[in-house]
Amino acid sequence: MNADRQAAWEILDRAWRTWRPDMVFTHESDYHQDHELVYQESMRTFYDCSVFLYGISRSQSPSFEGAYFEKVTEADIAVKLAALEHYAPLPISDGIALTTYRQKPYFRRETIIGKMAYDGIATLSDYAEVFRVVRLIGALMRGC
Repeated sequence: MNADRQAAWEILDRAWRTWRPDMVFTHESDYHQDHELVYQESMRTFYDCSVFLYGISRSQSPSFEGAYFEKVTEADIAVKLAALEHYAPLPISDGIALTTYRQKPYFRRETIIGKMAYDGIATLSDYAEVFRVVRLIGALMRGC
C-alpha cells in the first residue's frame, strides 16, 4: 500500500469530513507494512479525535501495551464474528502464495474468542478487547 499512501489518506480524510468522529480505532504501528501505513495516515487525518490502537495477533509488535480494556459480552462477540465473516473469503498474498483470511490461523473463531477470553482476565470478566490509547480527547468523560 505504500505506493498508494495519498489515496489511503484521501479515503480516511473523506471519512473524517463525512462523519466527524469523536473516536477512531485503528491499527497499531506494527510489523506489517500495510498496518504501518494505516496507522500513519490515521494519525495524520484524525488529529482532533480520540485514537485507540488495536493489535493484530500475528503481526503485533512486542511493544504493544494495551491500557484500555472494554468488557464484551457473548452478543458482542457474535457481532464481531459476523463482521469479520465479510473478510473471510478475501484473497490475500504473502508474496509466495494466494490464500484467504479464512485459511489463516489467527482468523479462526477459536483464536479470536480465545484472545478475548485471555484479555478478559485483566478485567475479571469472561471477555474483553484491549486497546492502546494514543490520544484521548475528553469523549469518555461526557455523561459521567
